[in-house]
Amino acid sequence: MRFWKSKLVNSGVLDIDVDFVEKRVGVNFPEKYVALMQEHNGGRIENNEFVYKDINGDTNTGSVNMLNLFDLLKEYIDPPEFFPKGLVPFADDGGGDLTCFDYRGCKENPPIVFWVCGDEEGDGIHFVANNFDEFINILY
Repeated sequence: MRFWKSKLVNSGVLDIDVDFVEKRVGVNFPEKYVALMQEHNGGRIENNEFVYKDINGDTNTGSVNMLNLFDLLKEYIDPPEFFPKGLVPFADDGGGDLTCFDYRGCKENPPIVFWVCGDEEGDGIHFVANNFDEFINILY
């Protein structure tokens, strides 16, 4: 499966960059995520939508534009208002909503959640996938 919408030569990050960001955030990123960032550091992806259920059980669609590793760090250090601690954003939808690793209950292989900035505090976190590999497989 083709992941990136376009390929750019030498646009990926180095191991030292990944190590730096992981240490600043205090987590280990999933291997597949690291491999993708080493190939192409963020940007548009081929299959960029997913389905999730909100707290009422209604089905919604989210979209993904991968943040580059340093924008991820910037969002983590200076998060939006009411952004929950323990979430690490790795993609946005262009409207303020963020797709995140959920490290609140673990330090490795976290579930993926979608944080909706307009939802009431505490209601904005929606489960998407059990881990990053599963997340990649549900994108369409």
